[in-house]
Amino acid sequence: MNLIRGIKNYFDNKRLNKLERDILALRDKLQFDPRYMPGELKLDTTEAFTRRITEYKVWSMGNGTILRRFYAGAKGDSTYSNCRNYFWHKAPASTRMLHSGIPGLICARMADILFKNGVDVIVTVYKDGKGDSLKEDKVAERLANEFVGELMKKLNLQTNLQSAATNESWGGHCFFKLSHDLSVSDYPILETYDITQAEVVKARGITKAIVFKYWYEHAGRKYRLDEIYSTTDEGDACVTYRLFTWKGDKEYEVDLLTIPQTAELFNVNGRGAETGTKLNDKNTIVYKGLKGMLAFEKPNKTPSLEFPQSNYGASDFEGAVDSFDALDEVFSGNVEEIRTNKTKRYVPETLIPKDSDTGEALEFDDFSDCYVRITGDADQDAKNEIKVTQVPDKTTSFMEKWKAALSNVCNKAKISPFALGITWLEAVNPSAESQRERNKTTLDMRDGKLKLWKPMLEEMLLRALQLNAWMRQNTNSEQDAFADIDFTWENTAVQVNFGEYLEESVSEKIATWGGAKSQRVASTGECIKRIHPEWTEKQVTDEVNLIRFEDGMSVDNPSSLPDLTGENEEE
Repeated sequence: MNLIRGIKNYFDNKRLNKLERDILALRDKLQFDPRYMPGELKLDTTEAFTRRITEYKVWSMGNGTILRRFYAGAKGDSTYSNCRNYFWHKAPASTRMLHSGIPGLICARMADILFKNGVDVIVTVYKDGKGDSLKEDKVAERLANEFVGELMKKLNLQTNLQSAATNESWGGHCFFKLSHDLSVSDYPILETYDITQAEVVKARGITKAIVFKYWYEHAGRKYRLDEIYSTTDEGDACVTYRLFTWKGDKEYEVDLLTIPQTAELFNVNGRGAETGTKLNDKNTIVYKGLKGMLAFEKPNKTPSLEFPQSNYGASDFEGAVDSFDALDEVFSGNVEEIRTNKTKRYVPETLIPKDSDTGEALEFDDFSDCYVRITGDADQDAKNEIKVTQVPDKTTSFMEKWKAALSNVCNKAKISPFALGITWLEAVNPSAESQRERNKTTLDMRDGKLKLWKPMLEEMLLRALQLNAWMRQNTNSEQDAFADIDFTWENTAVQVNFGEYLEESVSEKIATWGGAKSQRVASTGECIKRIHPEWTEKQVTDEVNLIRFEDGMSVDNPSSLPDLTGENEEE
């Protein structure tokens, strides 16, 4: 038995030794080791990330003076871009440097591309029950949806969404926070922040906290207030405040009472004890019974190829900055050509008008640059005349270069020129189908972004409803208009739908939904709703009944037809 065991161990060891040699041989092959990365190529550093985000923000601002300072420095000695040979860095001061404004336009258009036709929020309210026994509470549902529509107005949701869409376009990330301040509003307050104003804290990809940063200066010293949104160990929403300052390069925490701006936090919610919250000994406000964070973060798109290890999404400018600079060079060159490449007129001194007082020849306007003074020789038989030289027009050539550069920028930013309002790159066909073809890149990009917006918005709006209920129970908020709305929102679900970016015309809707009705894949009521989305339920019902009357379903007055939609108007 021992002999058999010994033979087995011998072959096992032999096999394991061979496996070990194979593994070591595989390790000797080429592989990536960050220890050997050149220092100047270290990518995932806070410094590299900060500089890149700053660069994106400068481009989005659309200010040529700031672009010049960023790349060339106030004295033309910037170390940031010495090796990049950019137009904004290398062009001499005498050059007319112009910014196209396209990067800022891309950001601004994102608000319309994503939220041009708003969002539709639908709340489903369930009766008490579990699993398959859950049934919708239609009466409560109707009240809840009416309230949600009003709360969206109180939150300024449309404005906040458009602001966030613009900021996340250049920054790659956006943040929201919910709060309450009875000195400002009796309803929850929604605010949005860009990537320079907030920081997300994650553990294995799960968001644990969001830190909003505020900068102050007092008595010659700078301070940073961190407003940390997170949850307690019990899962209740909480907000913690911490104040920091510096001595040299060393950061340290100080008391909130150190500066007047943060000392006010002890009364930040207004009306004293009526707010239902106060700072505890850890400078924390706890929303007892309100589960989940009151702050939210969303990436613009994922992943970020330049900073794959960061907690943030990719900017629409990622990989496009070189193209932005090239576009501005073409644009500036074209305008410079218009100014300098004019018809030249060579004027003899004898024909130049003289000053009536001094007798001196008048100087030409430096701006026009189309007159050249020539000095004749009195001994030569020269003609005293103005000679004109025509300069070939290069506008067409520059426009072709401009179109190529602009198309490259749009491709890098994954947006169609048509979405930016640029229609002259190609022939225009106004039909909806043509618009969709021209906006295919934009529509694909929009679909990808909305997949990230939808779950975040649904969670945020449900939390806003829960915060409003918490305020009604724990503060003296006055919401007389909604006195009958007394939900905890525990048995509710929020669904967000986005309006179409490219709307069909009425004739196209009729063709689409008329075909659906004739093929018996849509009801009359559904077709009417789709063709006239602005109509009320009563208008839709009246139209359906009228159509049924005309089709011979009744010989009675159409207004007396029974309601066949299954809905009770009085319910």
